[in-house]
Amino acid sequence: MRFDQTLKHIRKIVEESDPRGYQETARGLAICDLADLLTDYDRVNEVYRKMVSELNAYSQELGVALSISLLISSHRHLRKENMKSQEQMNAELQLARESAFTAAHDATWIKLENLRNMTMGEITQLLENK
Repeated sequence: MRFDQTLKHIRKIVEESDPRGYQETARGLAICDLADLLTDYDRVNEVYRKMVSELNAYSQELGVALSISLLISSHRHLRKENMKSQEQMNAELQLARESAFTAAHDATWIKLENLRNMTMGEITQLLENK
């Protein structure tokens, strides 16, 4: 059986097996759309040629021979590293927030232990400056 005949056969099976009508279900429509796309050989060839052309151009840009599987593997690795970097950045931001809170707290509040160690003159001067 040829490829296009196989797709027509699949479409017929979908039409017959779906009691609600293949046009009303997402699965039926997806299979029929795929069958339509795959029988449009010009479109498939165009997409394939563009994909190969872009992969070759990117390979030349990098100076490395790439395949789709290598490109996907590289992308997965970069995403994993980016997630680590994001976690580190979040940790640094949390430390900065805590440090800023402590600095603001210390600048606007008088600690009781500091107040105990101050003389009356220092307390008076502090009150006059505020």
